[in-house]
Amino acid sequence: MSLSSQFISLLMMIISGMMLGIIYDIYRVVASQIYFRRWLISSLDVVYWILSTLFVFRMLYLSNSGEVRFYVFLGLTLGIIFHYVYFSPLTIKIIILVIRWIKALIHFVKKLFSIFIIIPIKMIYRCILILLGIIMAISIFLCKFMLQLLYPIWRVLKWLLKPFKTNILKWFRPILKRFTRR
Repeated sequence: MSLSSQFISLLMMIISGMMLGIIYDIYRVVASQIYFRRWLISSLDVVYWILSTLFVFRMLYLSNSGEVRFYVFLGLTLGIIFHYVYFSPLTIKIIILVIRWIKALIHFVKKLFSIFIIIPIKMIYRCILILLGIIMAISIFLCKFMLQLLYPIWRVLKWLLKPFKTNILKWFRPILKRFTRR
């Protein structure tokens, strides 16, 4: 392996170390902003290290056909240290800003959803309830009014049918007695 390819591998490992630091900062800040259960944090740690390992070996394979040498670990360590010394505070601020933007966007979308969908549905529901209440009140009023108007007619009709009532009962008494005896 030539010196130039070793230098390229060292440079790729430094960049890989910086990328691992950036990804770890993202993971750390997101995990602190969002509540995760304890077992899920452990699982996410394992996933982070598996993905990091795959990423480093992919970069190593692209730079020097996957040969692991001392300068590979040196490059990763230098990249991580360089990131944490110079770029970590900036990365954390950017991540927190992006999280705030995402939260603001989610709040905005919820507000729009509430304004354009939830509130109109509630208003339509309330209008329908009010309309049904008015219709019920009018129908009850009209029924009571009709009963008041028909009350004198009912009294006259009852008075006129009183003789028939006793005769009808006399006709049906023998029939009713036959059915009730069984």
